[in-house]
Amino acid sequence: MTDAERAEWLKGRKTSIGASDVGGLLGLADPRWSTPLSVWESKISDEVDPTVSGPAAMGLDLEPYILAELGKRLKTEIYDASAEPVRHPTVPLAVNPDAMVKDPESGEWCPCEVKFATGDQLSSWTLDPALGWNMLRSWLAGGADFPAQTVIGGYYCQIQAQILC
Repeated sequence: MTDAERAEWLKGRKTSIGASDVGGLLGLADPRWSTPLSVWESKISDEVDPTVSGPAAMGLDLEPYILAELGKRLKTEIYDASAEPVRHPTVPLAVNPDAMVKDPESGEWCPCEVKFATGDQLSSWTLDPALGWNMLRSWLAGGADFPAQTVIGGYYCQIQAQILC
């Protein structure tokens, strides 16, 4: 997505509450990135900043590979849903899941969110045992548990909002 396309997409997000806004509104997101006040300011401001942080850029770059690996491991279909906003029928909530994953047992489509979680602009990811590449390589090879403890409250709220829609 170009900066111009991202700016237009961000402009459209001002008309509703997005899944990534929910954790900030509830005070459950990392306050460096999202608070009730920052979400409110983002909705009323005319300015749109299309820049992407280091961790977000890394996440966007890794997303296709992670989704492909997820599809292989689950032996199921996955499709990119990031450009397809899903709106709640009664509240001003609109979400853009990264992908939709077909549940192999029920056949239902479920939202999927891919994250690269580090809060310090990539300066310490190699020191975090849950985020280090050795851990990631081990997890992808099937030899380690997924580091669920690295998923923070804001991400949990984001996924719950996607499920709600």
